[in-house]
Formats: sequence, structure tokens, C-alpha cells
Amino acid sequence: MALQCGGGGGGGGGIAANLAKAKLSFCADGEDRLSALPYDLLVDILLRLVTTAEAARTSVLARRWRSLWALLPELRFHFGPDGHRIRELLDDPEAADLRRISVTTTEGSGPDSASASAWLPAAARRLAGGLVYHNMVPRSDGVEEDAGRGGGIELPCFEKATTIELRLGFLGLFLPSSGTFARRADLSLYRLQLHGPCELGEVVSWPRCPRLQKLRVCQSLGLDNLSIHSKSLPHIKLESICGLRQLTIVTPTLKQLEVSFSLLDDDPSVHISAPQLESLVWLDLHHPRSVHLGNLEQLGLLGSYFLVYGQHDNREPNHHSLRLLQRFQVLNTLVLWLIFQKVSGVTLSGNLLIATKLNCDKANLVFKRHNLSVHLAVFVINQQSGRPRNSL
Repeated sequence: MALQCGGGGGGGGGIAANLAKAKLSFCADGEDRLSALPYDLLVDILLRLVTTAEAARTSVLARRWRSLWALLPELRFHFGPDGHRIRELLDDPEAADLRRISVTTTEGSGPDSASASAWLPAAARRLAGGLVYHNMVPRSDGVEEDAGRGGGIELPCFEKATTIELRLGFLGLFLPSSGTFARRADLSLYRLQLHGPCELGEVVSWPRCPRLQKLRVCQSLGLDNLSIHSKSLPHIKLESICGLRQLTIVTPTLKQLEVSFSLLDDDPSVHISAPQLESLVWLDLHHPRSVHLGNLEQLGLLGSYFLVYGQHDNREPNHHSLRLLQRFQVLNTLVLWLIFQKVSGVTLSGNLLIATKLNCDKANLVFKRHNLSVHLAVFVINQQSGRPRNSL
């Protein structure tokens, strides 16, 4: 099995070059000591290379090394080869399971862009560990505006995978309509456009995902209704889900919940049933009429926000946060995010210090507790988009 060595870079090339030099020195006295090493040790050496392409280059060292890279339990492809070549490398019915597959591409939006659909089915058959797929697309390419106009990636059912992390650069994603992710414990989805007909909530809920431990969905499009019913899930993070209008979470094992910048457009419908919840970070709208958080008697940490600088349409921009804070009489830790709009030509450092002190005092007045632990963070809001730009 041959692999065209494209891309890779990094420190792997230096290691491969050193191996070649070592081979030449060993051949000088007529003895190949390097190839005489045990297979496990040789495989461990190849795993230290940056990519699978770098590992394949060691095939020139000796006959014993020609297929050694194919025995690696981890495969890493960074900016090459293409999706069809990756499928050929993975599609070996006699090959052993893989504990990790990592692929990095630079695909734009369009009907023919999602070459990952070519190799993902083969990866689903081989993988018994973690999958990382990162599609690196610069923001200047206008991918967010074009998202959903072209094709998309069809995600197969990974029955043996334990973790899946997809950073798609707003490529489209079609979820599998059948199958069980029997071992999956961690699912992370970043910068993607979700397509139907299968809903994300159906895929991550019981019984299709019976062992899920962590769910992260950040910067996604096409998700207006998310309904999660799980018997195993202790951690959920939802951030910058554009257009989310209905959120239902029913899981008795949930310990940590983070919802931020996802329910900002319309009056949402939220129903949370998590009686064991210990940590809640809610950087979103909160109205008792539409947001129902259920019984939170076990809650020890609460995160909320205050708008402390800039022009706001609402005369009381913090009323959502105050309503949330006033729900609780006893808390161990309060985390406040101080959010302000960036105004060109204005120095904000002095104002931020004043705002920080005032909001700490207000938080203590609300709770009337002397042993309350207060932590502060800062978000910079872009004045045009109203979305967070960065945090400190």
C-alpha cells in the first residue's frame, strides 16, 4: 500500500530525516540495527511523526519498513491526501481497529466541497477511539453567508467511536437517521450548518446514544429546535446557536449546563428538567413566561451576565439577568460576565474598572451573603453584529 506524501510539515520531517541518516550509518558496518528493533518500538517511533504521510516516507529505509506505517493505530492526515485517497487507505477489511483518526482540510462551501463524505464510512468501520475532523476555512471566504447553499457531509453511525470532534467551517452536515452510537462518550460540533431530516436531538438522546457524557454545540446554523432526552449525559454546552427557538433538556444525570448567545432573536421556549444540576452558566435571555428551568435545589454555581457599557435599546438591559439571579437564595459561587460594546475612539479601561466594582456590589446586594464567591470575566461585543468577539 503506497501513500503519496503531500503536506505534513512540522517536526515530523526532521525525525524522518534523522531516521534515514541512522539507517545509512548502520549500513556502513553491514548491520541494520534499526530494523532489528521490536515492532512495538518501531511503531512507537512512527507515532511521534506529525502525519501519516511522514510515517510512510520511512518505507525507503528498509524492506521491513515498507508496510510498517500501515500498522499504526493512529492515522493523521493534514492537508492531504484527498478524501478518496484517505478512503482507500482506510478501506481494508483485514486491518485492525484504529484508536484515533485526525484529518485537517481547507474546503470551501459548494456542492463538491465536502470530500469527507468519501472517507467517513470507512472511518466508521475502523475507528474504535477518537475522530477529529477540522476544516480550516478563513472567515474572509464568506463561508457563513454561503453555508447551506451547496452540498454537505453525510455523517455515518460510528458504533465503536468514543469521541467525535467536528469543526466544519460551516460546511453542511447530514446526521444519520438510523444506528446506535453505542460507545460514544463525547460529541463536539463547531461551526457547521445542520441539515435534516434527522434532528440532532434524536441522535444524541437515549437510546441512540446511551453512553454520552459530554455534548458541545458551538457556532451552528440550521438548529431551531433541540430536544435532548438522555439517561447518561452530565455535561452540555450550547454556544452561539443561530436561530434556536425551542430547547428541551430532560436528563436526570445532568450536572453542568452552559447556554450562551443562542436565544437572542425571538421569544424562546425553554424547558429544562435536570434535578441534579450543580453548575448553570446562562448567558442568554431569561423570562419566567418562556424559560422554565425546573427544580434546581442542587445548584451551587451560577453564571450570568451584565451589560455594563454601550448603548442599548432596552432601558433595563440587565432585567433578564436580574430575574435569573433573584430565583436563588443560596449559592456557593457566582460567575459574572461583564459585557460591553466596543466603541471606536473611546478608551474603556477606566470605565471597565468602575463597572466591575459596581456589578460586584450589586451581586452581593441581591444575595445578601458574605461568603459568596464572585468571579468576573469580560466579553467584547461587536457593535454591528451584537455577538461576542473575544473574552478575557
